Amino acid sequence: MPQLTTPETNKIFTTNNRPVLSWKAVPGANRYRVDISTNSTFTAMAVNGATVTTLSYTVPTALALPNGTYYWRIRAIDAAGNIGPAAPIRNFTVAMP
Repeated sequence: MPQLTTPETNKIFTTNNRPVLSWKAVPGANRYRVDISTNSTFTAMAVNGATVTTLSYTVPTALALPNGTYYWRIRAIDAAGNIGPAAPIRNFTVAMP
């Protein structure tokens, strides 16, 4: 499973509602699935299954996050399309003035 690197848990963003999420590579993965939710059970999605081939994801302008607490997870996907387990969930808060 991916090892999440930034942002650290409980990070508060006061000047950025489009945070960059990053993680370490998983051997055998050729892309990653990004999920961001407003709850820790991932039933209210802000970003649902964005797929990237890099080791980071920047929330796009069209999905800029309103103030609140968010939970994020990353899953590795191999060339055959198999999705691995999610990394341990982290959270961050957007608190723009």
